This record gives sequence, C-alpha cells and structure tokens, in this order.
Amino acid sequence: IEDIMKEEWFYKPFENKKAYWSNPFEWENQHIFTYSIPVYINNKNFAVIATDIYLSALEEQLSKINFLYSGYAYMLDNNLKLIIHPHEKSMLGKNFFNIVTNITTTKEDMLNNETGFLEYGFKENKIATWFRLQNGYYMILVVDKNEVLINVKKETMNSIIMGVMFLIISIGILYIY
Repeated sequence: IEDIMKEEWFYKPFENKKAYWSNPFEWENQHIFTYSIPVYINNKNFAVIATDIYLSALEEQLSKINFLYSGYAYMLDNNLKLIIHPHEKSMLGKNFFNIVTNITTTKEDMLNNETGFLEYGFKENKIATWFRLQNGYYMILVVDKNEVLINVKKETMNSIIMGVMFLIISIGILYIY
C-alpha cells in the first residue's frame, strides 16, 4: 500500500484538495490518464476514488467533431503538448508552439486565460478557437482559413451586387420622376 501512496493519482488529490487529472501515460500498451478525487471523513484523508480513461476513447469522441468542410478538434495537455490529433499522429507529444508558425497568440495568453481565438500556419493557414477544460487541458477547434474566407468573400460579393442593383434602381426611379 505504501507504493500506491507514492503514485501521483493518489497523493495529488489530497495535496491540492481537489480532483486531479494525471498526464497521459502508457499502461498495458494503451495510453491512458487517471481522474482521481479525494475522500475525507471528519476532515481527514480517508481514500481516493479513481478511474482510468483511455485516450483512444477520447480520440474516438473527438474524431466525431466535424464542421464546415475541413473543421476538426484536437487536444493539448496543460503544458501545451499535443496529446490527441485526428491527422497528425507523428506530432503527438510535441509542444504546440514548436509545431505551428505565424501564431497570433502567446504561450502566456493560453496559460493565463480560459478561452481564446488564434490564427496559425500548419500546412494551411488555420483559424481556431480554444478553451481550457476542467483538468487544465485545451480543446482546440480549427478550420482552414480559406474555407472561412471563401464564405466571407461570397457574402461580400453578394452585398456589392445588391448595392449596385439598388443604386441602379434608385437612379432609374429618380430619372423617371
């Protein structure tokens, strides 16, 4: 039992006096992380309730998040390292800021805020929003910038055409009267 008491999933909930999420680790050829909560009786440490969560199950759920044509979701850990990505398995474990280029936010901004918006380069120019989860990890929702801008360009063109048509009709009405 003393060996168990040295495990982070056991002592961290008592140390922090709140639920604890471990960083992902490998166990029986699976990547998992542990969620554990402290149990107190009469304000004294009594037990820890813990569960292991397989990253593959979380990956499966994230892979179902799709929007527009190119949009998808991925996750960073609390140190901004890539832990789940539907397309870039070779980048797992690498720091987000070492992977992307031309990023419009800072590490400090992400570490000190709960949500944010950013643009960055990685193969294509990306637009993303991020939010911090309860465990300190980051959920990133991203889409190719060109996909978003093409809709903006279409709407801008429609507005210009409508404006020109309105101007022509207005001039025609003024000319008649």
